[in-house]
Amino acid sequence: MEIAAVREEMNFLREEMKALREEMTNQREETKGCKSEVTNLKTEMKRQKDENTALHSEVVRLQQAMVEERSTRQTVVEELRQEVRRLTAPFGRLQGLVPRGQEEVVETQVPLESAKVRELEDRLSQALVDQKRAEDDLKESRATNSATETKLRETEARNEDLISKTNDLEQINASLKKRLHEMERTLDHERSSSKDKDEVIKRQLEEMQQQKEKQQALMNTKVALDAEISAFNKLLESKNTSIKKLCFPPGLSEKSLTNILQNSEGMEELTVTAPSDSTGQWVRLLPPSLGRLDVFGPGETGEPQTLVRRPDHGLTVVIGQADNDVINQLAKELGPRVTKLTMFNCPCVTTWALQRLLSALTGLEDVTLDCSLSGAITDASLAALHGCSQLSGLQLGRVSGLCTYIPVTAVSRLVVTCRRLELLFLFTTDELSQTVLDALVQADLGKSDDGTPRTLRFRVLEPAYGKLRQRSTSSIKVLKCN
Repeated sequence: MEIAAVREEMNFLREEMKALREEMTNQREETKGCKSEVTNLKTEMKRQKDENTALHSEVVRLQQAMVEERSTRQTVVEELRQEVRRLTAPFGRLQGLVPRGQEEVVETQVPLESAKVRELEDRLSQALVDQKRAEDDLKESRATNSATETKLRETEARNEDLISKTNDLEQINASLKKRLHEMERTLDHERSSSKDKDEVIKRQLEEMQQQKEKQQALMNTKVALDAEISAFNKLLESKNTSIKKLCFPPGLSEKSLTNILQNSEGMEELTVTAPSDSTGQWVRLLPPSLGRLDVFGPGETGEPQTLVRRPDHGLTVVIGQADNDVINQLAKELGPRVTKLTMFNCPCVTTWALQRLLSALTGLEDVTLDCSLSGAITDASLAALHGCSQLSGLQLGRVSGLCTYIPVTAVSRLVVTCRRLELLFLFTTDELSQTVLDALVQADLGKSDDGTPRTLRFRVLEPAYGKLRQRSTSSIKVLKCN
């Protein structure tokens, strides 16, 4: 519960750190945008300041020029006015002071002076108009300068606001970094604590596993002892009569099994699971009276198989769920006393192990190999049966499992070589059954040992039988499997 709470807290911290990292990323993006905008504003402010400085310089220059122009024009105007006064003064004086004899001369000079006065007045008016235009230009420049200064102040205010916002974001970012570092330290501490607790749990689990293994070893010993006790009890109960049938449960050691077999005279049927420490010694102690032996691989068990065909002499061996080690021990110790061999559910058996077993059991009269041995049924393993001169029956596959591959040439050669072979069962596909029949029809089966023509009963499944029964010959009878 404590580990679960720690892991839950660590998951919560991871989620919170993930959220903080995302928030920091967003803050960085926003700060980056603000900094970019501040940079743009600073550039804009610099440009506007430059423009403002230029405008200010221009305004100053215009003001100076205006002052100079105004002073000049005032001087000109004053001079013009004095000139006008000077010109108009004689005219006033002539009206009452000129003698009669000189009136024509004066009248002639007056128009000339009047024209000059009008020219001077026109020049004076134009000078006043120019002065007013210059004053208007100066006012417009001042207004432009004022607007620029206003925009500059607004830009400066916006820049100050962005700088303040950037500073706030940087403070928030620094706070988030500090919090993230604190959480990372907390997470590292939790990880270290969790690692220590995991180490403790790991050691406890290892100790528990060791205890389980010890208990399992004790249980296996107990089962073996119980089996041995049970077997000895049966021997004690039947000390006056021979044991006909005995079934050993799995778990017996080879030593216990050999001790029992040493006192099993008269036994006819035995079902046994090969000991895990088996060396094959128990196989040598099988009593001569034994008629059937069912062997399972180490740790395996099962019910004895029901056999349809079984010779009335020799030893019948049924092997199930065995590996190469069991097969090799049986091949080494059984020998020619075996007259029937049935193997089922042995996918771990290799071609070499099967070949060695079939080569050793030279007294075989009937062989059944199911579909689990399809990978081991090869030309070499079937060729090992050529030494079985008494072989009369061969079955490949079972109703519960069809063989998907059979070496056709090897089967045909085996039928020709083993002249006593008169029964061939094929539990396989229709196409493969037809291929085997084609090979058998083309082969020369020859004659039996007594010189009579051979007849092979070729049994197949119902679907194939319907297709192949018309192809029966004098030497090959296609029959249906019952």
